[in-house]
Amino acid sequence: DSFRFSGSANHVYRIALALNGGSSGMNLCFELYGPSGLIRTQCTNTPYGQYSVVWDQKLPGTGSYTIAVTEAGNDQSVAYAISLQRLYPAPPDRRTIELAQPINDEILPLTDSDAFGFYGDIGSTYRLTATMAFVTGPNICVYVFGPDSGTAVKAACTNSPYGVRSVTMDITPARNGTHLILITEGSYRN
Repeated sequence: DSFRFSGSANHVYRIALALNGGSSGMNLCFELYGPSGLIRTQCTNTPYGQYSVVWDQKLPGTGSYTIAVTEAGNDQSVAYAISLQRLYPAPPDRRTIELAQPINDEILPLTDSDAFGFYGDIGSTYRLTATMAFVTGPNICVYVFGPDSGTAVKAACTNSPYGVRSVTMDITPARNGTHLILITEGSYRN
């Protein structure tokens, strides 16, 4: 299967690809092609428990990009989920988080991520807490990106098998501007 999107030079995108069920002997791959050809190939590694791949890519040029998804052996049908999320500049569909205002949300479906934004000032410190709604189940991961790149400045995940159901982090902006908060399911699989 192939998916196309238009991108601009220096924008950063996250590609998440996950098997939806399937056996441990099956691997799934994606190839990213840009205006100048192949940029990257990435595959799952199910014999070692890696059922998903997540990759952040800074686009080298402006133009049309294609994500090609294949089953590694080209000999089986496989159900999968794929998502594409712009990280930089912050996506226009992000939800704004106001100070001291809790938000309830959920991560659905497979490979989903929720994007939020807040305006941060140099010299201020902001505390972010994300808590799982259930005692057990899939973990959540929280990534915070600064206003000037697609590189996470903070990242942390829950660890529900060990009783860690919340992530708390203090964010002290290095630059004024809109910061992106991306919340995902821990393995992009559940």
